[in-house]
Amino acid sequence: MRRITLWWMGAALLFDCSAASAHGARCTVWRSKVDPSLSLQGRAIAELPSDRDAVAAIACLLESRGDTRPARFSGAMDERVSQTFDRATIEVAALYFISFIYEKKWDHGMAVAIDGPDGVNTDKTIRDAYAAYRRWFVKVKRYGIADCRKRGIAPLRGTSLAWYGKAPLPMP
Repeated sequence: MRRITLWWMGAALLFDCSAASAHGARCTVWRSKVDPSLSLQGRAIAELPSDRDAVAAIACLLESRGDTRPARFSGAMDERVSQTFDRATIEVAALYFISFIYEKKWDHGMAVAIDGPDGVNTDKTIRDAYAAYRRWFVKVKRYGIADCRKRGIAPLRGTSLAWYGKAPLPMP
């Protein structure tokens, strides 16, 4: 009996490690979009996942909270913006990329900068934005990203936050 139990535990551990490795490999693809230390492996930055893969991509990108290293992309996304910005961090670029997945529009914000009552890309603004994105992600997992688009369930809707150059979205 002891031999079977040990075999079962070893098989379970092996399966758990394989699942973690697969998750890590999938996440590397999505994290590489915002993290310049990771290879894009010949993929374009502005490559959208399928709606089926969007949930996994968003889950991976939400793990970027607290990563304050410089992001792969930064600054103004619209030629009409003349303001300069500090280099975006990976945590902010991850939220920008998540909104790109939702909106299906690369320049959904005029800059890679979240504007809030406390200023642009402040610690509080970023903390509040991650909280809003996590609440929104619960709905995405429940309804699917396509249905959330149809219903107008956007990540920052109902908050005082918006991507730079955009107005905050009121509750429907």
